[in-house]
Amino acid sequence: MKKILISAAICSMLFTAGASANWITGEPSIMAVNGGEAAFHTSLSSAQRLDINLTSGTSGKADMIFSAEGYDDSLTLSSLPVKAVTETGTNGATYTDSKVTVTPLINDGNGQRFYLVDTGDGLGMTIVAYSKGSFKTAFSTSSLPETYGTGSFEVSKKAILFHGKNANGESTYTLTYDKKTGLFNAAKNA
Repeated sequence: MKKILISAAICSMLFTAGASANWITGEPSIMAVNGGEAAFHTSLSSAQRLDINLTSGTSGKADMIFSAEGYDDSLTLSSLPVKAVTETGTNGATYTDSKVTVTPLINDGNGQRFYLVDTGDGLGMTIVAYSKGSFKTAFSTSSLPETYGTGSFEVSKKAILFHGKNANGESTYTLTYDKKTGLFNAAKNA
């Protein structure tokens, strides 16, 4: 009996030790506006849609609606701050651009689908989760203990990082998905 229990324990450790989820990213959708306001409608998949109203000026903002065909559930993200970048054109005139990038992200361990919403602004960065016709906010940089003026996501095979910059310098957080809550927890890297 002891041999069976020991063998089962060893097999269990071997199988669970090697199992970990990888993050797979898809092609990003990039929406930008040069001074003013624009509305975009794009398909995230054959049944999922994203509607976005993007404004650019002295500051940028985005209103977004994630929806799925055949479901009444939708997720609205209102007034997300978007980084506004002022550039000088070849004619010498200045232009203010605002850009939002939405990148599909899949956890290959459980097939869960997410969307990284990169606004470039440290308060507007968001991760949206999708499951069975329902969207929900799984992470927002506004929940971090510090406020960041600018930010970006970095996705590698094994980790999702948020890089934020403010007057105190730069910080990096590792985002870990909690299956029980359906949310990402952020741990500040040393």
